[in-house]
Amino acid sequence: MGRVDFNPTTNVIILDVTLFSVTSSDFRNTRLVFDTGASITSLSPDSILGLGYDLSNPKYEQPIITASGTIESKVITLSKLSAIGEIVENIDVAIQEFPEELTTWGIHGLLGLDFLKHFDVNICFSSGFIDIERV
Repeated sequence: MGRVDFNPTTNVIILDVTLFSVTSSDFRNTRLVFDTGASITSLSPDSILGLGYDLSNPKYEQPIITASGTIESKVITLSKLSAIGEIVENIDVAIQEFPEELTTWGIHGLLGLDFLKHFDVNICFSSGFIDIERV
């Protein structure tokens, strides 16, 4: 079971996550927005730079509906993604550009339902924590 605290007075929940390389031997820490409205986890190309993923040969391409309109995203399989104290292996993620405002705050994507569906999720706004337990 994993738990993370957040500030319930803000309009966005930002999580520290770890992205693993193709071989899982290297990793990078970054920050993603917790987004229960996102069906797929989305990452900026910079967030996976140097981790061995080949964006010129994606698993497939998929249109993603964003606040700015529909964009075409490359989908790759990430070897592992760790968030809220838990790990999901072989998770498909969409690679897309994000507004500069987000990257200036160190945010490089969205943690979506494809990660969360592996867990029962409890979001407690009154106390400011998220608990997840693997299903």
